[in-house]
Amino acid sequence: MSHHCQGQMVPSSHYFYRENYLVTQVRNEIYHTIVGDPELLCAQMTIKGFGREALLLVVDTQLSVIKGQTRKQRVVLAYTPYGFNPLVYDSRIVPGFNGQPRDSTTGHYTLGAGVRQYNPMLMRFNSADSWSPFGNGGLNAYAYCAGDPINRIDPTGHMPHRPKSGPGLKQSKRRASYARDSQGPSPESSKKSSSKAKAASNAPTKWTLREDKIRSTKELHKSEQEKYENFKSLIGDNGYHPKTAAELVGDMKYTRLDKGTGLHEVRVSGGNRVSFYIYPSEKIVEIREVGGHT
Repeated sequence: MSHHCQGQMVPSSHYFYRENYLVTQVRNEIYHTIVGDPELLCAQMTIKGFGREALLLVVDTQLSVIKGQTRKQRVVLAYTPYGFNPLVYDSRIVPGFNGQPRDSTTGHYTLGAGVRQYNPMLMRFNSADSWSPFGNGGLNAYAYCAGDPINRIDPTGHMPHRPKSGPGLKQSKRRASYARDSQGPSPESSKKSSSKAKAASNAPTKWTLREDKIRSTKELHKSEQEKYENFKSLIGDNGYHPKTAAELVGDMKYTRLDKGTGLHEVRVSGGNRVSFYIYPSEKIVEIREVGGHT
């Protein structure tokens, strides 16, 4: 299917996603496949007819593609804080600002697996957030990253959050791990294996958030409410373990109150807290109280 643009027939693009990150784009019988994972983009493979071209990608801490390298050519990209590229953009590179696909016709970014398009020149979304103004989208239905694109990303098109970790950090950890393996096992290998297993338990595994059994709620201040909404969104919408969600939101102290019952809490400020039960076997987080309780 095609559409008209300034009197010309422009082929439509088809996008295939894994969660909120692009895996393959098909445009005019040209296939672009992204190699990597949601935390690290490595390369792009382009297939046109019987021809193939590999493009190595260099990304920054928020997955924005800043360099592309083929056998014969190197492409260097730069962005304003809100993702606008004032220079001529190389249409062969599909992922761009924050690793999201850029429409080569409009220059806009398609976020949330096609939920909304973001206009980096206007620094706003083209359409209103369906989660605004009373849901997790916030009061401003068109704002991008709550006005803080330096420290936040918004792959869902609804709820911005801080990046979990930068690719540079991830690469350094992989190199360190390779160096340890090449030297053979160490006396601390069992402790490290235990730490890795513990960290794996906090990885996103389709956790479900329940709010139907809240016993008491106290009105939170604006900053506290924002932390609470981000915390809920990371669990309910992105499937994170509550401890990981608290770390991503930042400045939230996570405490296990009762090991036997699974009661936990996070602090949204010095006096206000949110308590909840965790049911690991069912992957359910059940919020019970919101506000300044003990």
